[in-house]
Amino acid sequence: MWFWKSPVRSRSLAPVFSLLSISNKLALEIMIKSTIIILTLIYSLDSLAFSAKVISILDGDSIIVSHENIEKTIRLRQIDTPEHKQPYGNKAKKALSDMIFGEYVEVKGRKKDSYNRILGTIFLNNENINLKMIRKGHAWAYRRYVTDKKYIQAEKLAKKDKLGLWELPKEQIIPPWKWRRANP
Repeated sequence: MWFWKSPVRSRSLAPVFSLLSISNKLALEIMIKSTIIILTLIYSLDSLAFSAKVISILDGDSIIVSHENIEKTIRLRQIDTPEHKQPYGNKAKKALSDMIFGEYVEVKGRKKDSYNRILGTIFLNNENINLKMIRKGHAWAYRRYVTDKKYIQAEKLAKKDKLGLWELPKEQIIPPWKWRRANP
């Protein structure tokens, strides 16, 4: 059995296991292995996917969807868009609305942020909307949370091509995380 192979474990667990019958030992081994597999699956899943209808656009990186008649707030992962009062904030919201409002989308995500929003990647017809927002110049790659380098590359291309917010005068191009710190 797998737990008998470790000299450290066999010494420390030997008195316990010697009291068990062979069938109980086998049952215990199966329970331990099953528990490890289940916990590994639960904690290794970066995301769960579900289909939902977009019923509200809160801003350029937050939406509300209806899934099985339950409203869920989704924060688009790996991106950050200008705030409402920030230059380009309303345009980013409109851009996201034009892309997905009223549509059935696939949401991939399970983790929640401190505001209890699901951190998700949105797909419409297999197209990554989070990435598209950056590629079209409506959002920044949120450096603090980026896990996929494609987002940074998309931002560089949008900036190079002066798309969306990158058309603004230089003094108005302020990353939202810096703008929030300066405007609490």
